[in-house]
Parts: sequence; C-alpha cells; structure tokens
Amino acid sequence: MTLYRALSNLEAGKGVIIPKGSVITGERLGETVALKLERLGRLSRVAAPPLAVLPGWSARAKKLERSGLVDAEQFIGMDTARLAQWLGVKAPKIEEWKSELLEFLKAPDPEKG
Repeated sequence: MTLYRALSNLEAGKGVIIPKGSVITGERLGETVALKLERLGRLSRVAAPPLAVLPGWSARAKKLERSGLVDAEQFIGMDTARLAQWLGVKAPKIEEWKSELLEFLKAPDPEKG
C-alpha cells in the first residue's frame, strides 16, 4: 500500500472532492489511477516518518518494531485487527490512530498561512 499526497483538488467520483494536501492511499483511488495521477503531477508519494519519532508514539513504536513495522505508512496499511491484537487495544482505537497519522501527514495549506 502506497500513500500519496494530493497536489491539487481531485475529483473522486459522485461529487466527492479530495482536497489539495490530503493524504490518501493508492488503494482508495486504485493503484493504476494513482500512478497515472502521479505521472500527471496531481499526486506525490508521501515519505512516511518512522513511528518512533512521532509525538506520543515511542512505546507503541517499540512494540510494533518487534513485528517489523517501523513507519507510518506500514501502520496505516496494516490490518486493523492484527494491530489491535499486537498493541492490546480495541479496533476503534487503531482506526483513530490511523486517522491521526493521516492528518499528521497532511500538507499544511500555504494559503491559510
């Protein structure tokens, strides 16, 4: 699973707009579409940071590292039930953390200063 940043507003069908700066998975768009949009300069791949450097993630990062999971992209792409089991939390908490990571990776809007 690859993470991409929208470099412009993207229409995702049925009137859904993915705002510029949003981080989305290639899975959401379909990898073929994502690759085409990347070639057109409408998406760029996200360089996901190691979990250990994220605020509040030190303890979780240590637990996950034992399973070979070290960065935010891997966490977002990993099966929620498996992560919940590894970390000893309920699935909704994992989904919350995934959402927080996607928001963290989102590019700031330069027009909003």
